Amino acid sequence: MSASPQSPERPSRNLTYEERQHHAPKIPARQRGGVFGFGDFMPITLKNLVSALNRAWPHNITRGSSRRHAIRAFTLIELLVVIAIIAILAAMLLPALNRAKLKATGAVCLSNQKQHALAFVMFADDNADVMPPYNDFDGRKMIGGGYWAGPLLGGFPIPPAMSWASLSVPQAEAAVTAGLAKGPLWNYMKAFGAYHCPGDLRSRQPTSTTWAWDSYWRANGMNGERIPGDPFYFEPLVKLTSVPGPAESIIFAEGADSRHYNVGTWWWDVMEEAPIRSDPVACFHGNISSFSMADGHAEMHRWLTPNVIKSGTAAATGQGFTPWVKDGPNDPDWAWVKARYKYKNWPGPPIRN
Repeated sequence: MSASPQSPERPSRNLTYEERQHHAPKIPARQRGGVFGFGDFMPITLKNLVSALNRAWPHNITRGSSRRHAIRAFTLIELLVVIAIIAILAAMLLPALNRAKLKATGAVCLSNQKQHALAFVMFADDNADVMPPYNDFDGRKMIGGGYWAGPLLGGFPIPPAMSWASLSVPQAEAAVTAGLAKGPLWNYMKAFGAYHCPGDLRSRQPTSTTWAWDSYWRANGMNGERIPGDPFYFEPLVKLTSVPGPAESIIFAEGADSRHYNVGTWWWDVMEEAPIRSDPVACFHGNISSFSMADGHAEMHRWLTPNVIKSGTAAATGQGFTPWVKDGPNDPDWAWVKARYKYKNWPGPPIRN
């Protein structure tokens, strides 16, 4: 009779944990349950890992209960704390993101103004120092912002009484492109996007309302419109070299006419006769507007007074034409423009023929 296998020797005294582990039979991990007690055949997924951590985390054990039934979820207070933290972070980050967006928009706009200034100067260099004309260029009046022909359909200007609702946005953009191509700057600046500030949201409006693409208009003192007899008329400069202090002489400003494009030039009240007012300068990116200068550079100006901000914001948001009224005798924004809005006989009284 064969001898039966001997059972492992049992110790006769109380053993320590290490000694019991040493004498315990070796059970393969497959039988013990594998990683985290799930067995080797249990896939290690995020759900399983979270469940295993909840099993092993002592803080998840409710007093008086076993491990198997001790798992708990977040409490309402914990969830509210997390939501409050997220809300605080959002409140801190969103204004910073908005400022970054406005700054980026302003950078693109400033680049557009730079291209306008260089195209303007190059035209004068190629045309005996004469700045781009308004009244007659290839037999057309440059009514669009004072430097392009305005929207054209079939080669003809869109009548003011025509309803733009009959045009789709692609048709309106094609009409603007046709008008820009008839302007004096087109040979030097053919990028359609350069005529539009990304902060000018009129381009997102339906054509039946205040849709428009062009975001800039020319200062009338720079060979602009001549309308003798008009109460606001003043004689503009003609040649670029006659501009006093070109580094501080505005060529283009931001504009937002509510008539589907910037009609005419940017007029500023050089006579300063009551009521003292001018066309608004659009505020497409906060309380800052871009300008291009006669020496070919572009710069930003931050507005300080309520009147110019009010009129510029109304124009930029399509609320109609609100003139910029001088905000008292010490208006710093009015003084800034006055020193840079040049005309014939500046800084003396304007010539009014």
